Amino acid sequence: MVTNIVLVKTHKTASTTMASILFRFGASHNLQFYLTRNWHYIYPFAEYPELPQVNITLYHHRSQQMSTRDYARWYLKVVPRNHMITILREPFSRALSDYHFFIQPDHPDNTLESFLRNQTHPLSKHIHLMSNDLGVRNDYHMNMFLSHWHSFFSMFLITEQFDEVRCLIHIHTHILTW
Repeated sequence: MVTNIVLVKTHKTASTTMASILFRFGASHNLQFYLTRNWHYIYPFAEYPELPQVNITLYHHRSQQMSTRDYARWYLKVVPRNHMITILREPFSRALSDYHFFIQPDHPDNTLESFLRNQTHPLSKHIHLMSNDLGVRNDYHMNMFLSHWHSFFSMFLITEQFDEVRCLIHIHTHILTW
């Protein structure tokens, strides 16, 4: 049975829903979870000087210095022989979700157009948050992700096909013997 799973969460993509599904799976099979002090983000090496070995992590990762490759290596120490998965969302619908979540759209100065065009807007960082969640912060990182780092992932799930994702998980329950 596949029990070692790393879910690299991405903002506003249904990754919390995915984490809930995996949490219920892990809890029902008495698996060990990596728990952080703040529950939302992993800051590798800052949490525990001695790395515990666990079965599942379900977090966003955050570090300005670490790439997806560095995180993947760290995850292999914490969750050996893991299946790393993430969930992605069509960028415009994700940005629209950010707009409605973080901004007050009914205020006349907070139009969607100004949110998307204004790179100095305090929340403009959210426009590229999904790529930042995967350690991609510039063109070099994007090229590295596309050519190398993506291979660390066993599966990329797509929010817009969440019904299919649920079916895929159901099918994989037989393949992964869940």
